[in-house]
Amino acid sequence: MEIVCKKCGAKLVVPDDRITKSSQVQGECPRCKTRITLDTERPEEQAPEDFFYQEGIMLALILESAKESLQAIEKKVGQMGFMPICPLSAKEAIFRLCSHQFDLVVLSDGFEGASLSRSSVVEYLNSLPMRSRRRMVVAYIADAFKTGDAMEAYCLSADLVVKRSDLEKLEGILTHCLAEKKRNYAAFFDSMAEGGREL
Repeated sequence: MEIVCKKCGAKLVVPDDRITKSSQVQGECPRCKTRITLDTERPEEQAPEDFFYQEGIMLALILESAKESLQAIEKKVGQMGFMPICPLSAKEAIFRLCSHQFDLVVLSDGFEGASLSRSSVVEYLNSLPMRSRRRMVVAYIADAFKTGDAMEAYCLSADLVVKRSDLEKLEGILTHCLAEKKRNYAAFFDSMAEGGREL
């Protein structure tokens, strides 16, 4: 099983023979020495069938409770070249975030009955180190937002906020946001690469 260190973003592989139904896998990240614990008490629930992805694929985590909106978002991010992953619960969403590096996260207000201010997913995203966060675009959707409101996004530690009624324009909105983030971090990534440091 492949997992990602929450602190430094290193990808780690845990041999399947070390995973049992009634234990936790514990270890130390070889890069930053952070202690990692993976709860495997019920792996059949925690590791869905589509849990492993081909390297190089852009992953999008979509968290939306309304079926019609979910299908619309899934279709649009798919057209953008992302593989959409749509967990049914916040617990599963956090497990996937712990295990993989997502390029895009789209979370709607009210997912699993929780407002963004009380969302465990938002709490988890806000706890990630900058090394992980700068490699993903986080977009929040709510009726009260004004699409593209930079101050609202900043207050929520997100890259983008989108008004729910603007979902039909989501592909263009996300494309613009992704390009802007790439442009803003281009010099930083170049200098890190030139210095031989990992991003």
